Formats: sequence, C-alpha cells, structure tokens
Amino acid sequence: MAPPAGRSAAVPAPAPRRRRLWAAAGLCLLLAAGAALRLLQAFPSYKYANDADSALSALCAFKVLRGHHPVFVSEVRIGSLVGFETAALFGVFGISRDSFALEAPLVGMLLLAAWYLFLRETLGPRLARLGLLFAAIPAPAFAFWTSLPTGYPETVMLCAAAFWLAARLAVGEGGLASAAGLGLVVGLGWWNSLQTLGCTVPALLWVGWRRPALLRRRGLLPLLAGGFLAGAFPWIAYNLHHPLASFQGNFTVEPVNSVAAAVDNARVFFVYDLPELVAGVGPLLEAPQRPPWPWLRVPVVATIAAAALFFFARRAPVRRRSPPAVAAAAVGTAGVVGAAADGDGASRGQRAVWPLCLLTVLAVLGLLVVSAAGARRGLTARYVLPLYLLVPVVMAVFLAACARRSRLLAGVLAALVLAFNLRGVFWPWTPARQGWASDARAEEQLLATLQRQGIGAVCGSYWDTYALNFLSRERIRGVPLEPETDQYWEGNRLPPSPVRLALVDRLPQPLAAWAARACLAGTTLEIPSRLPRYALFLPAVNPPPGETPHRMIDRLRRAYFRIGGPCGQP
Repeated sequence: MAPPAGRSAAVPAPAPRRRRLWAAAGLCLLLAAGAALRLLQAFPSYKYANDADSALSALCAFKVLRGHHPVFVSEVRIGSLVGFETAALFGVFGISRDSFALEAPLVGMLLLAAWYLFLRETLGPRLARLGLLFAAIPAPAFAFWTSLPTGYPETVMLCAAAFWLAARLAVGEGGLASAAGLGLVVGLGWWNSLQTLGCTVPALLWVGWRRPALLRRRGLLPLLAGGFLAGAFPWIAYNLHHPLASFQGNFTVEPVNSVAAAVDNARVFFVYDLPELVAGVGPLLEAPQRPPWPWLRVPVVATIAAAALFFFARRAPVRRRSPPAVAAAAVGTAGVVGAAADGDGASRGQRAVWPLCLLTVLAVLGLLVVSAAGARRGLTARYVLPLYLLVPVVMAVFLAACARRSRLLAGVLAALVLAFNLRGVFWPWTPARQGWASDARAEEQLLATLQRQGIGAVCGSYWDTYALNFLSRERIRGVPLEPETDQYWEGNRLPPSPVRLALVDRLPQPLAAWAARACLAGTTLEIPSRLPRYALFLPAVNPPPGETPHRMIDRLRRAYFRIGGPCGQP
C-alpha cells in the first residue's frame, strides 16, 4: 500500500552508516571513560604519595606568577612546562590543592587523544578502538605515575604526540604541517625531559626509513628543524647562558661506570621494570593499602608478554585479507571479542609500525642500560613509562588474531587485563586514597597550628616540610634538613631578622631527642591523624636570641646529623 499523501515512507539507514554511528558512539564513550577515570584519580584532591616532589611544580608556578620565566622545575633535568600549566590553573581557579590537582588529568586527556590518533593512523579505526581500551584503562603503575604533577604526564604525552605525527608522515597523508608539528613536539620533549629521546629518536628514524623521498621534499627539513628549535629554545638558551649545565651533575646523562653495571641494569629492566610497568600492584604503597587479587599479576604479565612476542615475532601479523568478522563495539568485553583486522590498509599499517615499536624498545632499553639512572634501584619503572605506549598496539593485534580462532579466548584475555587495571586504580574509596586524604587533613591541621603560633619557618625532613611552602603560599618557609633537596632555596630566602621557628617530624620521640641535641627547651605538640602523625616542637624562647635564622637552621642541621660539638655548634 502506498503511503498517505504528504508523508514519505521510512527508509532504514544503510548498514554501513549505522556501523559508523555505533563506532563513533563507542569511541566517544571510551574517551569519556578514560577522561572520567583520570579525574576520579585526582578528585577529591589529596596529599600525593610524593608530595614534596609534586610541590616543586607549584613552587615553579609561583615564580611564573611573579613574572619570572623559569626553564626547569627540578634542578636542570625536568623542564618547566608543568610549572607554566600549573600557573595558568592557579591564575584561573586560584591557588589550592584542587586547582593543582587538575593539571595532571588535563594533560592525561591530551595524552589519550594523541594516543588514539597514533593507533588510528597505524592500525585503522577498528583496531584503534580496541587498543584504546588499554589506553583509557591503563596499567596501575602507568596510571599512578601519570597522575602526579611532576612532569611525567607531559613526558608521555609528548612521546605519544611524536608517534602520531611521525605516523602521519610515515604511513599517512601528513605533509609540511605534520613535519613542523613533529619538530615542535620533539623540541618540547627535549626541553621537558631527555627521557623522551627513547621515543622521539625512533620516530624520526622511522620516518626517514619509511619515506626517504619525503625528506627531500622542499621545505620539509627546514620546518622540522625550525619546529625543534622553537620547542627546545628555553633549554638551548639556558645551556648557552650556563654552558651545558644540563649535562653537569645530571644522573640521567651520566654513563654507567662498568660493563657489569650495564648488564645488571639490563637484568633489572627485564626482571623488575617491565613487569612492574604492565602489572605493578601499587607504587609507594604499604602492604595493607595494596589492591587484592595479587594472583592476577602473573597471568596479566604472561598475556602482555605473549602479545608482545606474537607482534614482534610475526612482524606482519595480518598478511592477507581476512574474512569478515564482527567489529569491536569499543566498550565492554563483548566488543573486544569481536575485533578483527581492518583489511589491507590496517595490515600495511601494522607492518609499517613494527620497526617503530622495535626501535622504541631498543632505544628505551639502551638509554636505561648505559645511563646512571638505570643503576638506581627502587621505583625505576617510571624511567620506562613511554614503553607503555606500545601496549595497546600489541594487545589490539594479538586479540584480533585470537578472535579469529576463538572469540571467547580473546574476551577472557582482554577481561583479565582490564579487570586487573581497574582493580589497581586509586579510586576515592580505596585504602590508599583514604590514607592520603587523611594525610592532607593532618597537613592542613599542621599548617593551621603553625599559623596560630605565628611561625615563620619550619625545619625538618624534605618530605615533611617542602609541601608547606606551597600550602602556605611561601608565607611559612619549609626548610629541609638536607640542603641538597632545597631546590627553590627556601633556606636562603629567610630574612636576616629573627623569625619564629618550629621543628617538625613524624614521631615525637625522635623530635624531642633532636631538640635536646640542639639544646632547645620547649613544647612538643602532636597533630592527630593516621600513623605516622606529625609532631611539632615549639622552642620556649622563640625566636632564639642572638642568632639569625640562617645560623639557627645551620645549628639544627648539625644537631640532627650529629655534626660538630654540643648544641650543634661548629
């Protein structure tokens, strides 16, 4: 029967269009989930596990707000990008923990966008959405280090942007604009952290190897070089004014002292760094705070190792057109199991990206093995963070190959890794986050006590004092006992006139013993919180007569480290 006059018959949307709409919706949902996860890791704001190191970015931002242009945020190793970003947030939202906490998730969202664009350029849309699952919900160690406002989020974001722009040139349709952008990103990475060399050098070599004719294109190399000079200009200007200061006393560029040390660095890389990066159960956490399900660590490491071996061993995971398969829905395990190859275009992209992945592994490993940074022991997985950018690549290719044989197997493997990653997130209700929130409240109580007592300077451990400079907006000087950790010279900025002083420690007994060695009489106050609590010592005669603040700090340091004669005298 014909439709009534004036009304048209409903025509169903073509199937390809419906698939594109579902794919776009799934992509938006994944990106939104990744953004939400990063925001939930930052808010409600709390005291970071390495709060003193994180406070360096806020102190750098204070310098920016005063009209200065600092080049580095930490010694001469970490560029001040994070400081300028934090200063912008302070200018818009005011100076607080909340505005400070916003910096890392914003950079994380830029990282996620650049990451997806790289995956799409090399794997095609379908596999890119599958890989995006492991970028939006990353491994706990990766999520932890990139949630801190210490420069690590910028480092990894710049590496991902370099990969994307290099892919535009190597396998995509990029031209002069992509070349200029790649140069700029490489230069910014050089300024922000030499750690980016593990990705930027392979990216440049990959472009040259894949598209040698492109390098002969008129204007491309000048734009590439010009972009680099623009991005690295602050670093270049500083090291011209202070000749090669970034290479002096910088453990990241110092070579190892022996072949045996290099071999041991390589051993630690494979035994600790890689397993911790992809399946760590909680950096800087005490045993009660670590998430359950530690038994999942072994199968997760095994799954990602199998994916990497499959990807690198086969070199070209998809050699011919695959039969049609159900596309991934981009959300949930049900979408994961249906992922298949994207056809010949995706196959070429996978073959093309193989050298980049291999070069990146070799570059990161090489830098770690020959550098004194690799000889450090402890939480060194942060030195190989850029390697995690490759995990979504190898997982997407591996799961797509598994799905062609058994969708159930692919779904189980994907669910295993994602469940582990989700369980390791520092959600607001986890014991670790609740503990850090309690620490923040205790620090606020400590600051309020200092303000009521009219204290102008606090002396104690770097980890107990340095964040107070940020929280008090430098109205109270937190002077660390270890002079080498006073990176913003708070001790040198004490006024020559007398200042009311306090001593701080985590426990009252060591604090009282320290005050006694310094021949100080006074009162010990305890700041209630979860253990370890803060303890505060207030001298009875305050400020001490006959001593400048600088001499008093020197005497306290001598008494603490038991240097010199009685009462910390030289």
